[in-house]
Amino acid sequence: MKLFVNSVKHIDFHWHKEVEVVYVLHGSIIMYLDQQQYTLHEDDVIVVNSMSVHKIERTNQDNVLLTLQFGPELMNNNAFISCNSAMNVEQNAPRLQSIKQYLAQMVWEINKKTPGYQNFTMGRLQMLCGCLQRYFSSGTNSALEDGSRDYDYKRLNRVLTYIDLHYNEKITLQDMAHSEHLSLHYFSHFFTDKIGIPFQKYLTLIRLEKAQAQLAANDKNISEIALDCGFANVKLFNKYFKEKYGCTPGSYRESSRTPELHQLNVNRKPKTYEESSSGDYYEMETLNAISLLYRYLDVKVDADQDTLPIPSVHLSDQTYIEIRADQTSSVYEKHWNMTMTAGRAIEGLREDWRKQLSALKGKVPFQYIRFHGIFNDEMMVYSENEQGTPLYNWSYVDKLYDFLLDQGVRPFVELSFMPSQLARSKETLFWWRGNISPPSDPAKWQALVGEFVRHCLNRYGAEEVRQWYFEVWNEPDLAGVCWAGSKEEYFTFYESTVHAIKSILPELKVGASYGLRISLERYLG
Repeated sequence: MKLFVNSVKHIDFHWHKEVEVVYVLHGSIIMYLDQQQYTLHEDDVIVVNSMSVHKIERTNQDNVLLTLQFGPELMNNNAFISCNSAMNVEQNAPRLQSIKQYLAQMVWEINKKTPGYQNFTMGRLQMLCGCLQRYFSSGTNSALEDGSRDYDYKRLNRVLTYIDLHYNEKITLQDMAHSEHLSLHYFSHFFTDKIGIPFQKYLTLIRLEKAQAQLAANDKNISEIALDCGFANVKLFNKYFKEKYGCTPGSYRESSRTPELHQLNVNRKPKTYEESSSGDYYEMETLNAISLLYRYLDVKVDADQDTLPIPSVHLSDQTYIEIRADQTSSVYEKHWNMTMTAGRAIEGLREDWRKQLSALKGKVPFQYIRFHGIFNDEMMVYSENEQGTPLYNWSYVDKLYDFLLDQGVRPFVELSFMPSQLARSKETLFWWRGNISPPSDPAKWQALVGEFVRHCLNRYGAEEVRQWYFEVWNEPDLAGVCWAGSKEEYFTFYESTVHAIKSILPELKVGASYGLRISLERYLG
């Protein structure tokens, strides 16, 4: 099984053997499934059966989804599930709530990772499958019967691949039918049955997607783009574009030049079921969105003769505390008086943030503060000239650290995230796009860290900086979320970063996230 949180821009028509449960945590999506189009909103859930052709698009809202994928063998291999909260919500409300509660329990177990969490998670998955089979089954999945449809899917993949490669040419329904040695009538019904829309409409959608990408990416005039993408004339292109996107191509081009553009993926090769799984999705950090799902942990489903019993989830282990009044007591060390956390470094330059920090410091006497992004692009720390020579700028760092020290607070320095000009790839985290990539040039990263430490020592003195803490990256054990490299790459990254710091002043305190300490000790000996 796979269970992950993701955000979707555009996923082409594809299919896979895994059964897929999609739960909308935030926003909305459009899903094309089983010859129908559905708009799913926050708190909706839908099941995609094994080998069902489907496509997902974002609406004008951002979205956060929880996606569960598991093998069809858990559904006796051939059960067809009709579960879609966009339809018959009231009738199936208690049973849909059961599905959401199982998902919430699985996410809770996987996030907490308490002893036995794998068994608890698989147990919840079995209960979820039982609920789907008992209350949402509607016969058998004919696509899985004796492999009888295997050739149909291979044929469909050939057709979609051909369209994707030749969309700018003249393609007719008759031509495609002839290439597959089928009659015009049979091929027309075959395509509509699998995709859910007629052949000509699908071809137009592909051409519009290609045109949309060109409008955002280059300065060709609109008539050139229309012809390049296979439209007979500009008038027809304008008509279809406005129907699809609600604006003219010219208006779209103008708005697409803003940073907020959500551009579709132009590399849209259709996937066969062997190739496709969750590869087209991309993960994102969204703990706030998951809180919507967690509300189902404590909800009691109305019991009736048809509803499955829901086992309770243990939110925490019980702890017994014995207090003896006749024993010598000791002072409780208030850990919150040690370290406070904040958002990201650039926020520390705002006047309202500074006022809040000062007010908080007056009530809670914390000694250190930790935040993200001391190397983010917005801090303007790192750039390169035309020859690729690094240039450093510590102006914003100085303003931030000067203020903190004036308040009697020392920085707990999290060395992150990667400056874009030094990043190997473009994966980012959070809405403010902290780059989670390893460095493209490890030597330049080490030089950046070294120059940063030297600058801090020169400005604040060794006696002061010896009292700081340096942390190498933020939670790199969350692979694909906070760190885009492998675990082995992080170990090498950690070792070289520590060396860059300790080679300047060996007494400086350097460490890593708690989750990686044991692994690092084994790796580094």
